[in-house]
Amino acid sequence: MSGSLGEVVAQLRGAIDTLHSAAVVARRAQADAEQANAHYTQAAQGSSEAARRYISVLG
Repeated sequence: MSGSLGEVVAQLRGAIDTLHSAAVVARRAQADAEQANAHYTQAAQGSSEAARRYISVLG
């Protein structure tokens, strides 16, 4: 086995840091997606209500 224990530990710490950064990005992406979905749902409901009001005025 080549390399010292210190090098192995350094590599493991680097891997942990990389995974931590990826988790932070994934959580942020999830939060952004949830917020976008909420905005989309709200906009879609508003569009449906506006269409109903418009149709009732025509009818």
